Amino acid sequence: MNYHSILAETGALGVPDVITFLRAELPRRWIASYKGATPRPTNILCIELASFVYIFDFVTELEVNGVLEQGIVREDRLVAGYGLSTVDVGKRETSRMRGWVGPTEKYLGRGRDKGHVFGRALGGPRGWLGDQPVFASASTESRLVRRG
Repeated sequence: MNYHSILAETGALGVPDVITFLRAELPRRWIASYKGATPRPTNILCIELASFVYIFDFVTELEVNGVLEQGIVREDRLVAGYGLSTVDVGKRETSRMRGWVGPTEKYLGRGRDKGHVFGRALGGPRGWLGDQPVFASASTESRLVRRG
């Protein structure tokens, strides 16, 4: 994707307007590019946590709902992530990451890392949905889930 040409489309806009443009335009283009490169049906889900948005292809939901045949190996994928950095969000919950999937080397192999899409130093969220309500809204390209 040519980000220079996309940014050039903003012309002489000020920084707040450029951010607004990119937050609307980039996800649309990322999703279109992903769908064009993916030879199977997709189920795009956008999850907004704090100041970040994660765009996932939740294809396994299509199997659970009977839209796609089960038994074929399909994996959910992170398509993109974006947001604005913030201050550190607080102490890391080490037990949560240790418990996710299990011991990294045992289940994912030597030299693997569970990692983060956005590091905590950027203000990346510590957890997923926790005890916060989740709101979903539908669009033609994706569903947006907000942490409220």
